[in-house]
Amino acid sequence: MWPIVIVVLVVAMMIGPVMIMQPTKGQKRLAALRRYAAAQGLHVNASQIKTSDDTVCWFYWLPLAEKDQLPIMRLERQNYAHGLHVAKYWAFKTPETEVPQAIERFLLTLPPSVCGFETKTHAVGVHWSEAGGQKNLDTWLPGLQSLVATVVAY
Repeated sequence: MWPIVIVVLVVAMMIGPVMIMQPTKGQKRLAALRRYAAAQGLHVNASQIKTSDDTVCWFYWLPLAEKDQLPIMRLERQNYAHGLHVAKYWAFKTPETEVPQAIERFLLTLPPSVCGFETKTHAVGVHWSEAGGQKNLDTWLPGLQSLVATVVAY
């Protein structure tokens, strides 16, 4: 009887750590979402922006051609509309600059899970909480892609 108990314990000690290291369903879902985003041409980086309920956002961005340059601008979604905000809810977190109308129109279409918008010298993207998954990404990605074409021509 004891040899069987010892064998079962040894097997459990070998399999247990391997099972603990397996990704959870949520981790697998996020990995699949980020692979899908990469297939659509998006790059994903950690972001310092959080939503109003303290959920971490991720920066999903599209690169621009080396010849194309944009001014640096970061806007964060606020919980209230204000006359000084861009497109009702978006407040500057960088020095204020002129915001093209195409960007303002795009900001009005973004779902609440998008907590920030940013242009860098060679990138345009959104800070997103990844809520809603691929379905949510598919709602704002075409707008971001067309925005890149529009703003670069600006």
